[in-house]
Amino acid sequence: MKYTYIKRNHSPVKKICKILNVSKSGYYEWLKREDSERVKSNKKLDERIRILFEEHENRSGYLRIHQDLRSEGLVISKNRVYR
Repeated sequence: MKYTYIKRNHSPVKKICKILNVSKSGYYEWLKREDSERVKSNKKLDERIRILFEEHENRSGYLRIHQDLRSEGLVISKNRVYR
């Protein structure tokens, strides 16, 4: 979470790392990391949900979108779609 703050902040990295008590090398190592499989999966799911929402002219709720995803063969909970 600290690294995310550093990334979004427009101050010098060295200064923010010192204030947050994290190493610059740790921050730069974090930047190089690839997303986990779960994060990649969530990004794909988010994009699919947006597409379905737009296909229904921005009027579908999470229950309808969940139903559409299930009909496509995705096994996910309603709560995950809701989030």
